[in-house]
Formats: sequence, structure tokens, C-alpha cells
Amino acid sequence: MQNQFWGQRSFCLVTGASQGIGQSFAVEFAHRFAAGSHIVLLARSQDGLNQTKELIQASNPNVTVQVTDLLVFHYQLLLLHHPV
Repeated sequence: MQNQFWGQRSFCLVTGASQGIGQSFAVEFAHRFAAGSHIVLLARSQDGLNQTKELIQASNPNVTVQVTDLLVFHYQLLLLHHPV
């Protein structure tokens, strides 16, 4: 099974990606993904997300990385459901 997954073009969503095990998973997964893969990073720390993105891009520049600060995302959801 290992050979069937790694090296394939993939989409991955990682929560808690700004530090610790979430950051480690994000970097390791992205390192093993094929060119054209996408990884979305979610966390509460924009600085940590940016650091994780830099680590991923250094490890595999052929992966597209999108970062989303959960505090900003939560605020956007509130505005969507309760417009000002």
C-alpha cells in the first residue's frame, strides 16, 4: 500500500499545522507528494503557518501550499452568517 499512495498527486488538509506534530505531518507529507499536489494548512498562528509553508516549499517546491489562519476564517464565517 505504501507504494500506491506516496508519489501520487494528492490533496491534503492539515489542521494544527503551525507547530508540533501538525507541522511535522504537513512537511513530511508534502515532501512525499508528487508535483501538482495541493496542501492546505490550518492553524491559529499565521507566523507558524508561514514557517510551515517555507519548510514545505524548501522540501518540495512542486507542491502548492495554501495557508489559512483559523481566527481569520472564523471571523469570515461570522460575517457570512451575521452581516454587519
